[in-house]
Amino acid sequence: RLDVGDLNVEVLTPLGADRLVVGTEPDEATRHTLQVWNLRTGQREAAFGIHDWPVTALDLAPGTDLLVAAANDELSAWHLPSLDCAWRVHHEHVTFHSLACVSGQLLAADSNGSLRVIGLDDGTEIKRLSPHSGLIPAIAVDAGRQRFATVSYDQSIRLWDTVALERPGPPGHQQEVSVLTLTSG
Repeated sequence: RLDVGDLNVEVLTPLGADRLVVGTEPDEATRHTLQVWNLRTGQREAAFGIHDWPVTALDLAPGTDLLVAAANDELSAWHLPSLDCAWRVHHEHVTFHSLACVSGQLLAADSNGSLRVIGLDDGTEIKRLSPHSGLIPAIAVDAGRQRFATVSYDQSIRLWDTVALERPGPPGHQQEVSVLTLTSG
């Protein structure tokens, strides 16, 4: 049991075998929205990441020391274990709901159905795609096959080629889809 006080926990991401990053609403006193917890001791090791809104999506960039976070219209990247901010960018008139790091880039999906490709080195938007007409609550990555999938409240799932950033096939659901995962089979 982790005691985060009266904060709402919005998202969790494993950080190795015995640690966890927790995204919360801003703490009233410090406005911290990210916490690192040791699962063996049940103790919080650090609080960091000042945002004005709750952190609702997190991902670790493979092969780097970066943790990326989404808090409403803001994306940020943090060096682990130092917890120094690498970059922070704002995108007006959008709320980010899901993140995934693939091929050295960040995929940031928003409430308008857009998928933004962001450079992990500085947070610069490289490309914007419009695969869906509704909120994108989840991105699932199959790094071994260099593909990922997006799912949307517009009742569609799209499978993507990571390198080409192309999507094959039409949508195939008749209800909202809110979560998915890719299998290796």
